[in-house]
Amino acid sequence: MKRLWLLLVACALGATAQNPSQAQEQGQLPPGAPVRQMTNLVEKAEAPSYTDLNCSGYISKQAPSTANFVAGGAESPVSSQFGQDDTIFFNGSGYEVGQRYSIVRAVKDPNRMEMFPHQHADVLAVGQPYQDIAHARVVSLRGSMAIAVIDFSCTAVTAGDYVVPFQERAQVAYHPKGAFEQWPASVTGLQGRIVMANDFDTIVAAGHKVYLNVGADKGVKPGDYFRVLRSYDPKTMDPIEALSDKQPVPEDTQKNVIRTTPAQYKAYPLQAIGEMVVLHVTPSSSTAMITLSLRSINVGDRVEMEGAPAAAPSTGQR
Repeated sequence: MKRLWLLLVACALGATAQNPSQAQEQGQLPPGAPVRQMTNLVEKAEAPSYTDLNCSGYISKQAPSTANFVAGGAESPVSSQFGQDDTIFFNGSGYEVGQRYSIVRAVKDPNRMEMFPHQHADVLAVGQPYQDIAHARVVSLRGSMAIAVIDFSCTAVTAGDYVVPFQERAQVAYHPKGAFEQWPASVTGLQGRIVMANDFDTIVAAGHKVYLNVGADKGVKPGDYFRVLRSYDPKTMDPIEALSDKQPVPEDTQKNVIRTTPAQYKAYPLQAIGEMVVLHVTPSSSTAMITLSLRSINVGDRVEMEGAPAAAPSTGQR
């Protein structure tokens, strides 16, 4: 009896879970209606959140004051790292009770290997990389110290992190696209390069933050879109991928073997492999979030600016 009951349930489920093609054939869907096969893989496109905007870091030639920094916290010296709602102490001057301040950290990559030729020089030309750490509000002043409470944290605050005036980063315009041109006919927009990624990532994809070597001095502004372009020229490719060009025989049964020349590789069409939206800018650089990646994107990949999107309302979400 139990087996019979299970069989009846399975049959009922099978009858109700017919695929869209069957439903269309039986007249349950209008003729010409788009048919979608159901899958458990769902891509959800979202506008950059408050955390995306305020924890993305930046590269700048404008250094913060070295006199204003985090000196410690209420649990020092037992605790050396501080997070949400912790009380910390600011060294320096110019603080005001009730005012909010940003905490940033000048960072360096302990891995000295370059992801593309002259990467270190290119980053240096753009400025010093900084990591967004937290926001804190000053609650009182005591002698040469300001007492503050962390009200938003990207990562743990530690002594030595710089304290700078807080500047609200507005929600950027975001336009989900129904189609993406993988083989652009021409390249006419402002061009730049991904010189670094947040947290020193080297291979990135949708949702990751990257830094471009073009900024406000080139007319870039928050909300602008860039697409990632990659050529087939072995000289500009990732060194590991370029090794495939050195394979002597592509197919040992082929009678007439044709070797692709460097000139032919350069004639191959450019491939667009991803897209990103600019979150905020400095005069020399842009911080962008990747919104689409058809394949893995590398630090060192070239980018081109697209047309400016329409304005979008602020969500205020975290």
